[in-house]
Amino acid sequence: MTAGPGREIRRARPEDGESIGPLWTSSFNLPPAWVAKFEERFRPERVLVAVEGDRVLATAQGYATAQWFGGRPLATIGIASVATDPIARGTGMGGEVMRRLLDEARQSGNLLASLYPSTLPFYRRLGFEYGGVFTVHRVLLGELPSARSGWGNDAAADLVAMPEDDEPIRRSFRRLAERENGLVEGLEEDWWRQRVLGRHSAEEPGGTVATDEGDAPEGYAAYRQERLGEAADWGCRVACTHLVAHSPRAAIALLGFFRRFKGVGRELTWQGPPSDPMAFLLPEQTLQVARTWRFMSRILDVPAALEGRGYPEDVHGEAVFAVDDPQFPDNRGPFLLEVEGGKVRVSRADGDDRDGGPPIPIGALSTMFAAYVSPAAAARAGLVDPRSPSLGLFGRLFAGPAPWTPDFF
Repeated sequence: MTAGPGREIRRARPEDGESIGPLWTSSFNLPPAWVAKFEERFRPERVLVAVEGDRVLATAQGYATAQWFGGRPLATIGIASVATDPIARGTGMGGEVMRRLLDEARQSGNLLASLYPSTLPFYRRLGFEYGGVFTVHRVLLGELPSARSGWGNDAAADLVAMPEDDEPIRRSFRRLAERENGLVEGLEEDWWRQRVLGRHSAEEPGGTVATDEGDAPEGYAAYRQERLGEAADWGCRVACTHLVAHSPRAAIALLGFFRRFKGVGRELTWQGPPSDPMAFLLPEQTLQVARTWRFMSRILDVPAALEGRGYPEDVHGEAVFAVDDPQFPDNRGPFLLEVEGGKVRVSRADGDDRDGGPPIPIGALSTMFAAYVSPAAAARAGLVDPRSPSLGLFGRLFAGPAPWTPDFF
């Protein structure tokens, strides 16, 4: 495929790194520690590039992930590193690379795509819409409870060092993902080693685990100590990538562990749900939101995504709906949605009596599917036509926790 005279879109090659590194550094204002490890982290097989001769003009990178909805993991491409050389911006080349990446991802069996946008209009034209939030919480270390405080009649859980084997930690993460919406799990080894456990960071990573008698830890924390910058005359930040607790005793143990850093530390940060239950364990209203960033999602295969998601078991009914998806004609329908006991079947709705009403834009369907917005709220915002006969059933199906993920990519 060519993107213009002398231009080509293809999979990246190892030698493209010499052009890609400076492009990403310029586009994303990357920190020196990341740039220093570029060669170690660069995986050309993940990256699509638009090239003109030897020059890389645009890129998009795809991570193999699973994203959890309704207690089930769905094959999802996590998209990052979407960048265009300033000389090629405005030519449509970035959009061409993205459309190729989405097409290849769908052909490879991915049901969804997720990304963190630098701008909204570009991705909305590609069918993306809000799919959840990435929230960083912050609390001063002195405001954390002591592990000796306990919770009710339960003592704090015992803590051990983070194991070298990542699999128990992954099982603990999945235990969390099964009861939430939107959590993204990287399926490749470097996701856990670099992104979660912080092996790519210049700061020394740390970790601790709350034990129990099951095959998955009762909780865990992966963290590093960060300098607060030149303006700070003293102290550090303890920054968690994951802070997971499946019980009050595990939460008290982990928060009490971080309280021990208050001699040289100032604050604890972690990525959690928008309404984090950790707030109930703090004696005062001291938990603050340090940062919130919305990610975007897109359904790539409408029937397979709807059938693969988990749903409440008490939902029953059927509805016909159509979809407006300019890139993938197979997604347009109309479809017959049949629900029995929380199990969903999607088939083609043939015949003149199968009127699905006004087509639902793929972005609007994606944000409702993710439980980011209810169908009723989507109608009030103008995302969908309120006359659509499927909205009532969608409202019952897509109920559940607000979608979020602790991982930024």
